[in-house]
Amino acid sequence: MTLSDSSFITDQLSRKHLFPIYYCALAFAPQKSLVRNQFQEEMVNRIKGCPQIVEERNALVQTLRGHTGSVKAVVFSRNGKLVTTASDDGATLKGHSNYAKEIIFSPNGKLVASALDDGTPTVSTTVSDDTRCSLATLRAQAGKPLYRSISEIYANRLEINKKSIEFLRSLKCFLPADSGNEQRLYDSPGQERPVKIMLKPCLSAKKYVAVSYPWTPSNGEGNDTGKYQLPQITVPLKVRDIVLDRTISFIQYKQGPRDMIPLWIDRLSMDQDNADEQKIGIQSMDLVYKRCTFAVGYLWVEIKTQVQVDHLSSLIGGRIVEDKPDNPWPALERGISTKTVYEVLRLLVQITNDQWWSRAWIFQEDYLAGTKMWLLIRHAHGLHKPRAQNELGNLLGELVVKSEKFRKYATLFCLACYQRMDKDRLAKKCDKILRKAGKYNILHKYRLDGIECNTQRTMTVSILKDLNDRKINDRSDFLAITANACGYDIRTPTAEDSTLKTSLSLSILTLYISNGEMIKNDHGEIALGQSIFDFLESQSISISAPLQDGALTFIKHCRLSVNYLSPAGIHTKGILWKLSEVIRPERLQQSSSSMSENPSQGYIYRKGLNDYQQSRLRDLLEVLNQRNKRRHRRLANDIAAYLKHQEPSIRSDDWPPKFCMNMMAARIVNAMDTGKYLQLARPIGGFPRKGRGIPYRAVFIRDRHELQRSGSAYIFTSWTRTEEPDGDRLKCKKIAKYVSMEVSVEGTTWDEPVRLRSKGWTNGLCFFDGEMKFPFAFAWPESFCQ
Repeated sequence: MTLSDSSFITDQLSRKHLFPIYYCALAFAPQKSLVRNQFQEEMVNRIKGCPQIVEERNALVQTLRGHTGSVKAVVFSRNGKLVTTASDDGATLKGHSNYAKEIIFSPNGKLVASALDDGTPTVSTTVSDDTRCSLATLRAQAGKPLYRSISEIYANRLEINKKSIEFLRSLKCFLPADSGNEQRLYDSPGQERPVKIMLKPCLSAKKYVAVSYPWTPSNGEGNDTGKYQLPQITVPLKVRDIVLDRTISFIQYKQGPRDMIPLWIDRLSMDQDNADEQKIGIQSMDLVYKRCTFAVGYLWVEIKTQVQVDHLSSLIGGRIVEDKPDNPWPALERGISTKTVYEVLRLLVQITNDQWWSRAWIFQEDYLAGTKMWLLIRHAHGLHKPRAQNELGNLLGELVVKSEKFRKYATLFCLACYQRMDKDRLAKKCDKILRKAGKYNILHKYRLDGIECNTQRTMTVSILKDLNDRKINDRSDFLAITANACGYDIRTPTAEDSTLKTSLSLSILTLYISNGEMIKNDHGEIALGQSIFDFLESQSISISAPLQDGALTFIKHCRLSVNYLSPAGIHTKGILWKLSEVIRPERLQQSSSSMSENPSQGYIYRKGLNDYQQSRLRDLLEVLNQRNKRRHRRLANDIAAYLKHQEPSIRSDDWPPKFCMNMMAARIVNAMDTGKYLQLARPIGGFPRKGRGIPYRAVFIRDRHELQRSGSAYIFTSWTRTEEPDGDRLKCKKIAKYVSMEVSVEGTTWDEPVRLRSKGWTNGLCFFDGEMKFPFAFAWPESFCQ
């Protein structure tokens, strides 16, 4: 080929393929560009509707918008990937009353420090919240499968909870020095306190009141400090005077002035400048609020009319909405007018609009304190509280209401409104109230339009979504709050240099999985198109509680006992059962004993199975004895021994092993009475090919369609008990965990544990005594590996 031939071919290719690209680029070239002017005629002939373009080139690459005031400083991170700005509109960093004058990145680009005109230096994380991004987007950003990101986060950033009994023993509480001379602050005039009140530190207080309040004043609330002082400290306290005034009045009301107990308040009781103390304190919040004598929730909302006081008293007294066991749905009491319904609804909206309900840290405190949390709600002067029922207390200027009771009746009222009135008119207000003050066990009871279903996903998903709806200044705190509220023993470090070095969404997912929460074994990409909260809501395993009464308590304990995470999967230990013989429903006809109502979870916890349930288990025992083979005899002996020892458990924890067995036995009886199939199972350790000749030691409830599947069927169970205190470390930080799940078994190499994939929850009565736990690894969902 000659040079002229080469030039000809190149010219022809350029005209045919490259010129159209040039024309498109010319459309975006500046008006006075030399290249644009040279080819202007050809471009006009080929492109219509050109955009409006600037006349000349300039150095502007991109305009960053968002500030409303003058920009005072602009700084790039060392790697050039991030930029931060300071403006006099106050939009640089939260928590300041004035604008930043100087800002600077840390050497590693993870933190930003600022100096402000209000005199407060600030450090902030630079990693943005990504919880609105889909998991597919986060996977693409990471450039690797999700299981690798999760394994790395687990290996590098998660740690065992380090809460300490010593922290609780040396809990720093405070008692007002003049409390013994104070007059009772009931509904009668009282003497004013002295100008200065000394708060005396009290260590090792066995009784105390934990305070729950927003650090930021509400609209119209004073921000005065200086009335209270600590010994040897002259600077004003960071806690507002009005917060301490109302808290001390509440303690005097509950205890009397001569039996005062100290108060615990985070901003005073934990050294905010001591990172180590703060770290242990944050991880020990469940101890503080669960073991307090009382907790007090500080609201600023004010009830201004007598009608509102009367309505609140009637509501929490159960005189507006009823919750009868035989009702399929909550109902308003007869005679409650439409006018009253709307007035009560407006009152609930007013109360739940208080910022106390909108803070993530306060949600944690209310959830952990449970029935110990009392709400303080101000009321206008001259209003009278109904004394006949005394639902609102008699503290001067305050309505004193149990948070648990308020949330219960607010939830029942909103559910009743859905049935009573036009949903479209009330739905938004009721939904808003339920998002802030909904009570989980009531929402669970009446879910799916009043139709009770047998399965429910973990309550953790509800907690996560409720936390996400609340305000939190530093989103990295989301991880610590979640761990406290859910009782997680595997935590994310809370030190400022470790909190958000990686994706918040993937950190939440890692925290969820490493603490034994179970997700479905998906087979595709669809689920990864969701954000982290929607993903967990749709992909968490559905659990069938053995008793609908107290189902949420049971579900809370349904978690794997995770040993560790690795690229190979989620590693755990337990027992693998191979399902075998089926007992058909007609073999277990109802006995001559009169059928009784199913006892509640509370009854079973206190007393065990009732007489009818024990008689039905003897029917099962008789069927096993009739078969009279060696493989049946062991299970028959196990059931006989179990029935012989039906005294209540003497263990002090909230989830003793005997209690769990009693609940499962109650579910077996219910299955027998409702015509379900039962299937016997033998433990096969860590070797799926074993089974022949091994005695049966478990019986599981099965549906007909489950029995029609081809091939062998397996159940995986694991159990870990609540641990007791040991020295200065709290072993009781770990809640008891129980799993009973049908699984598929995958092949593996000789030096690796058997790989399992979850198929669904299965209830059954198992006898573990003498059985050895074996290591297993639950495979990552397929979408995590792509």
